[in-house]
Amino acid sequence: MKNILKISSLILLLSFWACKEKNDPALNPEQEQAKSVNTDSKEADDNYQSIQDIAKKAMESPQIQAREAARNNKAFDTYPFTAYNSNGCATVTISGASTVPGTVGLIARTITLDFGTQGCVGTDGRSRKGKVIYNYMRPVTPGSFNPFDNVGTSVVVTFDNHFVNNIKLEGTTRVVCKAFSYSPNTGLVRSDSVVVTGGKLIYQDGSSQLWACAYKRDLAGQVGNNFDLNFSSVTLKITGNNNGKSRQNVTYNTVFGTGNDTLLWKWSCLTGIAQSIEPNVFDDTVLPVQGKATLTWGQNN
Repeated sequence: MKNILKISSLILLLSFWACKEKNDPALNPEQEQAKSVNTDSKEADDNYQSIQDIAKKAMESPQIQAREAARNNKAFDTYPFTAYNSNGCATVTISGASTVPGTVGLIARTITLDFGTQGCVGTDGRSRKGKVIYNYMRPVTPGSFNPFDNVGTSVVVTFDNHFVNNIKLEGTTRVVCKAFSYSPNTGLVRSDSVVVTGGKLIYQDGSSQLWACAYKRDLAGQVGNNFDLNFSSVTLKITGNNNGKSRQNVTYNTVFGTGNDTLLWKWSCLTGIAQSIEPNVFDDTVLPVQGKATLTWGQNN
């Protein structure tokens, strides 16, 4: 029998228009539980977002883009994943039909990132083991040879015994590119839908948490006449929701606001290493500068 022992809600109003540290006042027990739930949710969000970050890095590799540009391709190729780590501890394998420009339909490919069994540390400071598998479909005639940047491209991510900092990840992520442009006239415009189902984080102590999300992510920034991106102008907006069950067996649901309440991050507010790698925006040190999120939580037995 399932009993709802407690149902509470917390409005997190994030309206820091300038870049500044967040100083929390003393919390009561109910707020402490909300903070604990939110911490678990942010850890899950951070880990699953990092999977999307390395997918983008893999698809930016010269070998994959050269293969996408070629008329005739081999059915199977493996390369060092140097964008993740220069010491060769990770590999990229791409398989699938050759690209035939001008035909109608979609190209289906599979990219497998293999981090080995010993632990491979990347530029983001994370240690990874096992495999991440990306099955993607993109338009036959690409606007960009980076599959991630083609409107209509759908990427489905699964795991094969994959660990991040000794946390095992499970579940499926589907990312669809809804809009993309990059030019001095339009600037950087990118819109994605991101859906995670069946997410599960399993820790070394045997505890676990469940996590899922449905987001719309909008990235924008200024592009100069030499096609250099003005990083200080880059912003990220997120709407949607996530839900799950924390390591303390507390269920929760978080809804991000819309309109003026949309969660907004600014690249100019990032410092140090956060600016040198793909930022994990749900990290505690990378706070939104504007927006509102409503967290509802309760405990089920």
